[in-house]
Amino acid sequence: MLLSLLCGALASAQILDWEAAIGEVGSGQSTFTSVVARPGNGGTQPPAALAAGFFDGDFAIVPNTLNNPGGVDGVVARFEIDPAAGTGWDAVWLLQILSTNGESRIRDLAVDQNGRFFVTGTYNDDIDFGSGGISLQSPGAVSGFVAWGDADAGNWLGAFDTPGLLPESIAVGEGPDPDIYLTGDGALARCYQFDNNTNTLNFKWAELTPTGIGILTDIALFSAPG
Repeated sequence: MLLSLLCGALASAQILDWEAAIGEVGSGQSTFTSVVARPGNGGTQPPAALAAGFFDGDFAIVPNTLNNPGGVDGVVARFEIDPAAGTGWDAVWLLQILSTNGESRIRDLAVDQNGRFFVTGTYNDDIDFGSGGISLQSPGAVSGFVAWGDADAGNWLGAFDTPGLLPESIAVGEGPDPDIYLTGDGALARCYQFDNNTNTLNFKWAELTPTGIGILTDIALFSAPG
């Protein structure tokens, strides 16, 4: 895979050659579907980029390796750069959505102002997030999901089914309890509110897809409100 990206969050606004930065060297194939720039805080966290997608076989970005016993698994990776040291991008953690007998495919990724990342996509069979007992169960048909985690520490925090919607894109609002917006097969837009106290998503509203419109593949936000 070759993807060039202008990463405007970095002071140097570097062009990232992802063939070199995240070249997957395992035995399978990988597809990255989304990448988000994460600026450093001038202290403990350096500039970073989060990338998400899915893979089969074994997935390796030195010094990290994930193993997939079968099917397709979702993956999220964090890469960091030290501009002062002049070093390149290094993978500091990888997270997997394990589907032993089926598939989990991450379609999109977003980061909120509270240090959380959110991913959305589809899965069939059961999926396991490998920490804290987080898992989702599918009745066998393809289902949609949203999952979230700590964008700095690299651990899963929760996951949520999206019945009747196979999401293609996600956008996250502002505030400690941000609204989460989805679009895809099943809705023009669907909105959930994230509850920071309970670490859950709560349904707010949905707008059905107008007649004659196919599957929507991207959603974005602007303030005041929209």
